[in-house]
Amino acid sequence: MSVAQARVARCCYEPDPMCRATSYNSFTNCNLHRARAGHEEISAIACYLSLSGNEWGAGTECCYDTEGQLITRGTGAGTDDRHRPSSLPVAHFFDDTLPYLACCLLTANDESCTTYFNLRPLRRGSNSRSVWGGTWGDPHYTTLDGSAFTFNGYGEYTYLAIASSAPAPDSFNSSSQNYSFIAQVRTTPVFYSNQTIATLATVTRGLAAKSDHPQAESISVTVSRRELLIVRRGNETIDLDTVSADTVSTRDSFVLFYPEMTLERNRTSGALTLSWFIGVSIQITPIILSSPVAGTVVLNLGVSVAGSFQGRTYGLLGFYDNNRTNDLRTPNGSVVDNADSLTEAQIYYEFGQTWVINPKQSLFFL
Repeated sequence: MSVAQARVARCCYEPDPMCRATSYNSFTNCNLHRARAGHEEISAIACYLSLSGNEWGAGTECCYDTEGQLITRGTGAGTDDRHRPSSLPVAHFFDDTLPYLACCLLTANDESCTTYFNLRPLRRGSNSRSVWGGTWGDPHYTTLDGSAFTFNGYGEYTYLAIASSAPAPDSFNSSSQNYSFIAQVRTTPVFYSNQTIATLATVTRGLAAKSDHPQAESISVTVSRRELLIVRRGNETIDLDTVSADTVSTRDSFVLFYPEMTLERNRTSGALTLSWFIGVSIQITPIILSSPVAGTVVLNLGVSVAGSFQGRTYGLLGFYDNNRTNDLRTPNGSVVDNADSLTEAQIYYEFGQTWVINPKQSLFFL
């Protein structure tokens, strides 16, 4: 599970008050998850605790490095707790914290720490309930169930919609049905400077999305004709270089907080991570092409949704139900076929183009 997933999974995880990303420069922050000298380990800057335990009341913790990656070895990583700290803090201290301190942090005996980790395996995030899909290149798609296909559409399409309740209707109708979340994608050909088309393949140049939170605004990320990244929330253009009261800024990232979501920018890669608290995360990575038109900026998209949305999704990212054979559904609920059995032309006409949006329902212009 990535730090973006942990941040949005408010249903399942909460920040560890002893190790918070917003307290990165604090001397005491993450003291229990600092790397040991001489062990080639990574220190944590943020940890997240599970909100629920198993039948015995045990909990889990996941810890992340400065790049937002899950730490899976050493004292910087999270471990399974015999007692959830928020439920039984005293028992947690004596049964979880003290053994860890005695075996690893307050001794130079490497063997005792190795024994501790053998008995308390590190948290590797393998049981995190979420799935990934996405889009890259010209453009290639991977559905939430893992089907892969190419769709060279030109226009704006329903990328991902999530029904507000289960069981979800078979058909999709954004004007008459309620949805917890809707994302739309914009694809265009690559143009030369004189606006002639350079290639028949299309690329992703924009994404817009909105949740059903009462204070939600539509947020869009688009590439302008001058190859600049434009980020808007409602009618406001967001300046990603300005720090305000609603901003958390570290040496590696820049995070804006809104009532329904966060927007994080990686200072090194320029990638944006849009994380909605309902359990949806979209990472947008701008890529600069070297051909056919050098300098053209396209967007690669990575999408994560919570496992609770299984059986409730629509759009180009497919129907999420752990079954690849029925991913390519049209808005009327009919299944076209398995992606592997279709030609690109069939995918284009029978599936992709059915998800083109009505301009009046575009989130790019709200």
